[in-house]
Amino acid sequence: MPDSFSRSCRRRHALRLTAWVWLLANLILSVAWAYGVPRMMIAFLIVERPQRWIALGLWSVVPVLLIVHGLRSLFLRRHFTGIGWIAVVALGFLFVWPDALLGLRLRFYATKFAYDRVIEDVEAGNCSGKSWSAPVDMVECRKPVLVTFAWGGLGSGWFGVAYDATDEIANPVQERSASWKARDVGSLLCCSYVAARLGGHYYLANGYLGDDCG
Repeated sequence: MPDSFSRSCRRRHALRLTAWVWLLANLILSVAWAYGVPRMMIAFLIVERPQRWIALGLWSVVPVLLIVHGLRSLFLRRHFTGIGWIAVVALGFLFVWPDALLGLRLRFYATKFAYDRVIEDVEAGNCSGKSWSAPVDMVECRKPVLVTFAWGGLGSGWFGVAYDATDEIANPVQERSASWKARDVGSLLCCSYVAARLGGHYYLANGYLGDDCG
């Protein structure tokens, strides 16, 4: 009986450790993707062949094992434990689900203080940018403030963060006011759209610069 109990404890500890490692790997993938590194490229860079395929296989197997263990716990009326394991799987997939934009949000919030510093300076009329550490791209140096922070792009395409004191960038292109579209930065954001709200007039945005989209 003691040996059986000991083996059971070791299996539970191993499963918990595996779950934590899997969650951490998913979080790393999400944050790295937010900085422009494709998920598959990360997997191929950090693991050598043929071990990379083993790693990818293990990544796929882990959630299956956790779900099976969770369902088994529910069947044994260990409801809290069962729901917990299934929640771990849901959280792991949330980390790497593209539409959740979790990595991009973490990238912004981790350095939000730098973005706030830019906005404070622009609102005060200080647009020299000598002390800015945030990736400022375009600045409307008059109120209401409109600033873009570029994280990447190709050609006229871009993606990153936009700060719009009027919040008009969140509206469909046709519903943005003529005065907003006539602004120096607003006219260039005519083909840009909001992917997610970040709070405090900040938005994750992407699109093309300089085209007339209505």
